[in-house]
Amino acid sequence: MIWLVGGFSIARFASAEEVGNSLESKANHRERVATQIADFQDDAPIFSLAFSPDGKQLATNWSMGLDIHVWDWRGRSHIGRTLRKPLGTGTAGLWDSLRYSPDGRMLVAAHRWAGAADGGGFIRVWDTPSWAIVHDIADVRSPIQVSGLAFSSDGRYFIEAHQRAGDHPGDLLTVYRTDTWEREWELTTTPLEPSALALSSNAGFAAVGGTVPGPGEIFYPQILIVDLATHVSVKTIAAFPVTSGIERLAWSTNGSLVAAGGRPIFSRSSLKGATVRIFDVKTGQQVGADESSNDDHVTGLNFTSNGKYLIIGGLNNTVRIWDANHTVLLQTIPGDASAIAVSGDARYIAIACDKNISVWEFK
Repeated sequence: MIWLVGGFSIARFASAEEVGNSLESKANHRERVATQIADFQDDAPIFSLAFSPDGKQLATNWSMGLDIHVWDWRGRSHIGRTLRKPLGTGTAGLWDSLRYSPDGRMLVAAHRWAGAADGGGFIRVWDTPSWAIVHDIADVRSPIQVSGLAFSSDGRYFIEAHQRAGDHPGDLLTVYRTDTWEREWELTTTPLEPSALALSSNAGFAAVGGTVPGPGEIFYPQILIVDLATHVSVKTIAAFPVTSGIERLAWSTNGSLVAAGGRPIFSRSSLKGATVRIFDVKTGQQVGADESSNDDHVTGLNFTSNGKYLIIGGLNNTVRIWDANHTVLLQTIPGDASAIAVSGDARYIAIACDKNISVWEFK
């Protein structure tokens, strides 16, 4: 693959590491597109971040705890009391486990595992003006692994994807009404076991990433494109090599592209490290080249709402800001990011590295 950077090409025989180093060098010599404006510390290593729609609040959660902190990040102070997720047999963190509703009046949090022994609660909803608990979503039929959360753009619906543990059937994409919190409809994704979820900007389509189990230790990573109006899957994209997993998805602002973050599940996978690929939604074909590293995870994958930037965290201990077409690396921010959030107005990016949180402002 030939990369075009700054008017010259890097030939096919250049290694991935050489390509990455060249792009980083050029990005470091460009004028920065984001500047750090705040830096503070939470009580525990952060696994998930979410901005309120007005950009004034920043919610945080760590990987092995039930506590949610809501920050006035400019004042570096907690807002109200510490929130608590529902109990579950597992408290392991779910990346992107926090979501504000589009009007900012609700905050939703989930943990990855929930089992019948503790009531099966896996998602909790708060009213942000009062911080009263609005609703708990629970399922006592079998242990559940939550894979992704999203609100529709009008805030009328809340969507979650999950898979069931062991031999229990029923891996699902579930849509709830936010006025009553009743199930509106469900789509069984089996044989796909969901591991990531993202909605298009107009909420007309959902991308559900996951794996289809094969014989032995074989897994087939796929992305399902689901039409939320007709409740059917309209396209399947074979996203990464066999025996790889999908852990993050993001839609471009215009809805034409889906970015996917993958990782090898077993050492025999031809995917040797965390990798980002971009796909044309209509054709299902990959657009451009892989962006890879030897790191274990893609810890952030976000398109900004103004359609200008694609932000990738977790590759080579950096956060990388690209143009939205993933052709020009604009800025590299050093740091082993564990979580990333972008404000809805595309003005701010928050980066968590262990307990430390920094906020950057786009120019």
